[in-house]
Order: sequence, then structure tokens, then C-alpha cells
Amino acid sequence: MDATQTPRSVSFCGHAVADGRTLSVPDALLDERFADNPLVTGEPKVRFYHGVPLIYEGHALGTLCVVDHRPRELTPEVERSLEILAAQVVSQLRLRRRNRELEVQSTELAIQRRFFDMSLALLSVIDRELRFRLLNPRWEVVLGWALAELADRPFLDLLHPDDVERTLAEAARLTEQRRPTVDFETRVRHRDGRWITLSWVVVLDGDAFLAVAHDLTSYREKAAALAESEGRLRAMIETAADAVITLDAHRVVEQVNPAFTRLFGYAPDEIVGRDASVMVAPSHHDDPTARFDLADDEERRRRPFEFPALRRDGTLFDAEVMVAPFQLGDVVKVTATVRDISERRRAERRQAEFVSTVAHELRTPLTSVRGALGLVDGGVLGRLPDPAAEIVKVALSNTERLVRLINDVLDLEKMRSGSMEYRMAPTSAAAVIEAALAATEGFARQHETEVVVVGEIPEVEAELDKDRMVQVLTNLLSNAVKFTPAGARVELSAERTSDRLLLRVRDHGPGIPPAFRARIFQRFAQADGPATIRREGTGLGLSISKRIVDRHGGSLSFEDAPGGGTIFCVALSVRSP
Repeated sequence: MDATQTPRSVSFCGHAVADGRTLSVPDALLDERFADNPLVTGEPKVRFYHGVPLIYEGHALGTLCVVDHRPRELTPEVERSLEILAAQVVSQLRLRRRNRELEVQSTELAIQRRFFDMSLALLSVIDRELRFRLLNPRWEVVLGWALAELADRPFLDLLHPDDVERTLAEAARLTEQRRPTVDFETRVRHRDGRWITLSWVVVLDGDAFLAVAHDLTSYREKAAALAESEGRLRAMIETAADAVITLDAHRVVEQVNPAFTRLFGYAPDEIVGRDASVMVAPSHHDDPTARFDLADDEERRRRPFEFPALRRDGTLFDAEVMVAPFQLGDVVKVTATVRDISERRRAERRQAEFVSTVAHELRTPLTSVRGALGLVDGGVLGRLPDPAAEIVKVALSNTERLVRLINDVLDLEKMRSGSMEYRMAPTSAAAVIEAALAATEGFARQHETEVVVVGEIPEVEAELDKDRMVQVLTNLLSNAVKFTPAGARVELSAERTSDRLLLRVRDHGPGIPPAFRARIFQRFAQADGPATIRREGTGLGLSISKRIVDRHGGSLSFEDAPGGGTIFCVALSVRSP
């Protein structure tokens, strides 16, 4: 027969499956159930059918059948053979299903075994006699014993003697009550003799204990070390001479140390929960720095800043603050260290006043000395012998350097006291550049260096004090000349942007050392370099220049020049056309 399947509505097998009994049709044309069946009247012209149902777990899955084109009668032996064959088919189906179940179980068991082996916990199966029957590899890592050394070994052999009685009592309780053991701690001997503290969770499953243990030793060692570290840190904070304040993300005080109470006069319960602005003079409440709001100012967070601090009794003092943000989860908090620098400021003022007084007292006689040496050097006494002329030139040079130093010191004192006068007036960029070039020409010639203007000077005016801005540009040009090798040139350029005038001075020197950059604008700051260069400067020029530019509302910055050297840039606001 070519047919491999038939519709169930006309199939012979459907009757056998529905009844669950063997169906035998010797001649379909003589059987009223099938005489007009299309499988009988048409292809494949079935005349004989004998089907044995395949019964599996109480359900008929199909039939094992014999079909012929001619009428037939089967002998009892043949019918019995077909029944046996049908039983074998059912057995094969049952075996195939069991194989599939075993494959699934084998896969699941392999996965479980991998998890068992990969677990960071110590997993084990222990029998009623408290012998190890199964352990995962974590036991080797934590206790140092090979698994083969622990297999079938009594668990009590590894226990600390003081823990044996407790463990036996807990095993008896678990066996009797069958309630899981949770957080039961024992000390187990490491292979090297150390005692490792384990915390256990144990359940009774049939005749075996299923146990999960965690190593508490390293955790407790770390916890003890952390507690010790926290204790030392707390002791340092509690005994610190400076006030230490912890603020939340909104700059609300969370915690203070005893030094804070001594400095500000607030008891902890009086200040905790209040805004940090209560510690700041009202005149500085709008200053983000004084409010400790430095979230977006990485540069300011790296160094101390100062502000007038307000005590509980209303008195003010000069405070220096160092801020250190730290993160707890998604929240950024701030630790601030506050120091009273009032005495330091008073000492600095006394020192500045002393230096200013000395400078004033020295300037007049030095001016006379410089004038006299200038006359002698100019030949007013006639031609001097060469050795004497050289001595006069050295004396004149050093006298002029002392005069510059005194003038710089006096300028700094005026800036500190706020008495520096600025005669602001509309001034062209060309006027400032021409004056600075003229002031630097002789100095550059002495160093065999040429100062050149690169590009066109824009026709632009800025509101500034011409003399002070010429002082700034002259200082930048002089520094560039000092650090540029003989025969090279210093470049000066000017650029107009939408609202700024940019004056740039480029040298071809060795560049600014990274370690010096943070303090380049501090007083008396000088980078390491050739002794001859260090002697020529006072270390005050850049500090004064920075203050002058700041007073003009501008900025003074520097950057590495392409190919070597440094570029200093003065940025000033320009007048609208």
C-alpha cells in the first residue's frame, strides 16, 4: 500500500482506538460499518483489517494493524503474535520516554554539579555518623585539605575541642525536631593548624545532613581591622586642633568634632541640621566657595580657600578651609576642615607693614645711589680704568635690581591694603604693545634675543590703566626673554574676539615644570632652572601681574606652546564699537 496516513473520520484504526480493543474485519464489503468506506470502495481498496490497540499508561496511542486487498481469516496463533508484537511496541515507546527523562535528569544533574563545584560556600553531605560523604572544592580552598583527605572522615576530627559537645547536641536536636539549623558557628581546623570559624545552615534530608557553611574568619578579620581603622580615625578627628565638619549634599551640617565647638561656639545639637551659611559672614552668603559649594570646581577642591567665618556670639575670624567631597552610594557629601588663621593674618600684616616701611626707607637712598652710579658710568668723572668701569656696571645693575624689587614689594603691599590706584581710561591695544616693546628693547638686546610682533595688531580699545597693563606685558616679555636661548626670538601677538582682547607672549624656553605650575602665580615663586636665570628675577612679577589683570576683570593664563616653550595669555574685556 502506498498510503501512509488516512483521515481519522474514515480510518479503521479509529474504531480500535475508541474501543480500546482488538478490531478484526475479515471482509470489509460484508461489514456494514465499512462497506461504503471510501478506503474500501476506492483506493487502497481495503478488504481485510486486523488492528491491536497500543495501550500505554491506560491510554490508546494507536494500533498495530495488518491490512490486505483480499478477505482473510487469521489463525489464533497469528493473532497472538500480533498482540505480542503490539506489547513490544509499547515497551519500546516506554523505553524511549524513559531514556528522554534520563537525558533530562542527567543534564540537570550536570548543571547542579557545576553549581555545586562553583559555589563560594562550603557545601557538604554528612551522614548520621557525622562523616563526610560529599564535599565541593571550596573546602580545599578554605581549609587546605584535599577532598580525598576529607572523604569518609569524621567531621568531629576537625572540630575545635570546645565545640564538639555543642555540635553533637545540635545534631541531636536537628534529628529529633527536624527544624533547620541556622547561623550555627563552629571552629574547624585548617590543614596548617589554624582555626577557621564557619557559620552553618543545615537541614536533615532522609539519612543525611545537607550543610552549607560560610567562612567568617576573613570577614571578622576585615571587620576588626575596619573597626580599628575607624577608631583611629575617630580619635584623630576628636583630638584634632582644627574643626572638622561633615555636610550633606545640600550643605546641611551632619556632624562636627569637639574642635568645632571650641572654634565656633556651637554645641553639636545646636549646629547639626542647620545650613552651613550660619558659619559664614553675611557679606559672603552669596559666595559659592564660602558655602562649601565646590561640586563643579575641581581646581578649588585641591587647595585651601579663605573666608570670614562667623561665631555663635557674632564675632568674625579669618578661616582657612580645605574641602574633600566623598560619595556614599549615589549621594555626594563633603568633609570640611576649618582652621582659624586670624593670628597668621595679623602676623602677615605686621610683616607686610615692616617690609613696606623698610622698602620706603631704602628707596630714597637707593635712588640716589643709582643716580650717582649712573653718572659715573656715563663718564661724568672721566673715563674709568676698565676694571673700575666693570665694577661700576655691576654695582649699577644690582642697584637697579634692588630698586625693582623694592618697587615690586611696595606694589604688593598696595594691592594687599587696597591702596593701589588704577587710572582707568580707554586705551588702544597698539599703545600698550608699543610701550611694552620700548621698555623691553634694551633688556632683550642684552640677552641677544629679538622680540617680534606676530600678525596685525587689532584696532581695539579696552578700559584699563595703561601704565599697569604695560607693567604686566613688560614683565611677561622680560620673563620670556630670560628663558629664551640667545639668538632665538620672543613672539608677541594680539587678537580680538567677540568681546575680548587676547595678548599672547610666547617664549622658546624649556617650558614650565609640572611641579611648579600650581604655585607659579604665588609671591617669590621661582621654578628650578639655571642659577643665572633665577638670580635675575625676584619671583614677584607674575604674582603682581596676575593681581593687576584680575583687578581689570581679566584673566592671566599659560599653556605649553606647540614644539616647546610656553605661551602666556592676557584676556581683557574690550569696549563695544
